[in-house]
Amino acid sequence: MDATQLGQWLQNSALSELLGNLVLGALFILLALGAYYLIHIGNSKVPEPRQLKFDTGQFKLIFFMVLGTLVVLWIFARRALILSLLTPFFISGVLAYALNPVVAYLVRRKLSRLQAVAALFVTLIVLLVVLSMTLLPSLGSEIRHLGEQLPQYSLQWYKQAESWYNQHLAAYAFLPDNLDQVTDFFGLDFQTVSNWLLQSLGSLMKGVSSLVSSLVTLVTVPVLTFYFMKDGDKIAGSVKRSVPPGSRQWMLPLARQIDDVLGGFIRGQLIVALFVGILSGMALLLLGIDFALILGIVAGITNIIPYLGPFIGAVPAVLMALLTSPLQTLWVILAFTVIQQVESSVISPRIVGKRVGLHPTLVILALLTGGALWGLVGLLIAVPAAAVVRVLILAIIGWFRERYPSFFEQ
Repeated sequence: MDATQLGQWLQNSALSELLGNLVLGALFILLALGAYYLIHIGNSKVPEPRQLKFDTGQFKLIFFMVLGTLVVLWIFARRALILSLLTPFFISGVLAYALNPVVAYLVRRKLSRLQAVAALFVTLIVLLVVLSMTLLPSLGSEIRHLGEQLPQYSLQWYKQAESWYNQHLAAYAFLPDNLDQVTDFFGLDFQTVSNWLLQSLGSLMKGVSSLVSSLVTLVTVPVLTFYFMKDGDKIAGSVKRSVPPGSRQWMLPLARQIDDVLGGFIRGQLIVALFVGILSGMALLLLGIDFALILGIVAGITNIIPYLGPFIGAVPAVLMALLTSPLQTLWVILAFTVIQQVESSVISPRIVGKRVGLHPTLVILALLTGGALWGLVGLLIAVPAAAVVRVLILAIIGWFRERYPSFFEQ
């Protein structure tokens, strides 16, 4: 084999990935051995009560922690493919979590679980038929009309911004003379912004339509949701029985904590989003704002995102109101302010409460991370995912505090 063939052989993507994984594995083994010998050396320098001693159980814990880390890294490297594959399961799981209290209520009313799930599905099918005959045609018409009028709306927004800038800011000597110079400074122009809005709307509609029109999704999601709800107790029982008896003492309470966090947050946020979406749509409809149905849906969906969601949901409605009059804009801002005050002061505390238990800075960090990794989907799942990570970290700290109390003593 000459140098050219060797270079082509090494440039093979699959081979290079394999070699990279082997190198990483070797480095990890070296690091593990180095850590072991450092701990051994450290134990010889400290009293016996403060020595780190590893038994079989601790080695198992370390092994599973490392294995879990490698699995997370592997998932991260293939997140786009895995996200597309798991989307039906994710949607079905969210729906099952949200609807499970209804099924539990019907079971308490002396129905079998199968009868309760069947009754709920029949009700949902009737509701979907009614919506498809009343709401969905209007929604489709509004979406088409918005796509047709968006370039004209973009031009009107730009002219209004230019007029406001000329009246209030252009007189200051340290600012550019007109809005065109501002947009040139940031490398923007009207056509660029307009094209971006059209592309964003087109991408959003394409994603939604592909999700809805996908035969696999249409068939898989209802079927998975039905079985998740019907056999939820059996699935939970099978998982419990698969846990080794020696590990049930700590794994089952940990699973219940995660279930409480996820279940409460998902159900609560969906109910709150439904309230906000309905109230926002009705308020915009009463104020005579165009595309009130679409804007209400956007406000409801974005409300799931903590802190940033209400602002993101209000911006499109305010922009549409600007095309009418400043007074109409003030009414829209007032309406969204009242709705958010009702949501944050009355609805959320009673429905969601403080189930997540995350500090606001951690919530913002989770949102930034989720948005950077998966966009809108990442923003929606960032907080519950961070809440689960918090529960796991607290469990690990509790385990170390129990096994090595001397390290936590002052």
